Amino acid sequence: MISRIEVGSDCVSEAAEGVGDGFVMVIARLSVMAVPYASGIYVSTAHNCVRHIIDNRTITCDTAAMSANAKTLPRFHADLPDRLEAAGFAPAVVEALLGLDAEMFVWHRRAAKGELVGLLLSEMDLGLELSQFFALMAINRIEHGIARAQAEPATVGLLAEEMAIDPSRASRIASGLIAEGWLRRDVAQGDGRKSILVITDKARDAFSQFRDAKWDKLLTVFADWSAEDIQSFSRLFTRYSNGMARVHCAGDGGTKSDRMPDKGDS
Repeated sequence: MISRIEVGSDCVSEAAEGVGDGFVMVIARLSVMAVPYASGIYVSTAHNCVRHIIDNRTITCDTAAMSANAKTLPRFHADLPDRLEAAGFAPAVVEALLGLDAEMFVWHRRAAKGELVGLLLSEMDLGLELSQFFALMAINRIEHGIARAQAEPATVGLLAEEMAIDPSRASRIASGLIAEGWLRRDVAQGDGRKSILVITDKARDAFSQFRDAKWDKLLTVFADWSAEDIQSFSRLFTRYSNGMARVHCAGDGGTKSDRMPDKGDS
């Protein structure tokens, strides 16, 4: 039985625990899929350390290279294979579903933290904070009715609703964007008492730059994909997204629009 494990100083792992004779699993923060990287040693693909000391042996790991071969289920998947097989799915399909769930977890975590958008903004050096860019995108969605019931002028209240934040925080973000020239306040047509938020040309130029930078990355990702793979991925992901919307939004009265962004939308 392994008696001692010390994670590296650059490791995000929070704990190590025995999971059976001769086995240790390094549990990383929000871990998703455990993979073996040494005899009897398992580590989550969510962590990004470069070394552990196990029984006085320094062991390095490359989880990215091994994640495709992951077979060990994380604890929150432990009871799912039986349930999925009982629902009529073959073992190979069960494995595929659990793999998809794990990858989607990683993707949603990156999206929630704004990692991918943040990296692009850093490369573009626009001087925009992540929260400011998310606010501009939210206002763009409000103005164009993207994933909303209708297009309408943006207000601080609608901005707070779209971003799911407190109105006072939305107001502070909007004020900062106005001060820096990304937004301007205007008066709503037909209601002189109503103040609206309008995206400036400076912000629209930033959207165009962001779109180009995003597609530079996407073109690299898909460079070695076949035309058939890209078409199949697009079709199947759209089918998955629409199915999730039907299941999770069935009780919203159909108020959300599924309109895709136009060319001018980012």
